[in-house]
Amino acid sequence: MVLPRLNKFVRRIVVPAILALALPMAAGCYSSSDDEFDEFINNIAGGEPLPQLDPATVTIRVINESGYDSMFEYLVDGVSQTITCTKEQKLCEEFCNPCPTKIEPVSQSLLDPTTGGFVGGIDFTGRLEYTFELGDDFECGNILLFQFEGTQITAGVY
Repeated sequence: MVLPRLNKFVRRIVVPAILALALPMAAGCYSSSDDEFDEFINNIAGGEPLPQLDPATVTIRVINESGYDSMFEYLVDGVSQTITCTKEQKLCEEFCNPCPTKIEPVSQSLLDPTTGGFVGGIDFTGRLEYTFELGDDFECGNILLFQFEGTQITAGVY
């Protein structure tokens, strides 16, 4: 049947090609928690997960298992960025394009989901083990994962 093959072609070839052309035009990081963007992507892709969009894109992924809302502040080539990830979302990410040369965490704040008040967090000042540099620690197309569980953090490159 032609229709299922056409849908597969659209999902696997056309959608990534459109995104690979459109996304690099929006330099910097953009969030996957943008509802309009998510709805647009889900409508185009038929609700299936998208592949890594562009080899020049680096994904910053936060897994929030803290039991609180989390605000993760970091620097991308010296420019401040923030990912806010509620305890319900648990997984949040931003995509950096063009490929950055340095990702440097600043802080993670735990916020009470009811009041929004600060309840704790992590200061990354002087903790170079969580700073990632292009070529030494990551390559364009990689995913940088920061997983928070209470005041514990695990970080890695995939």
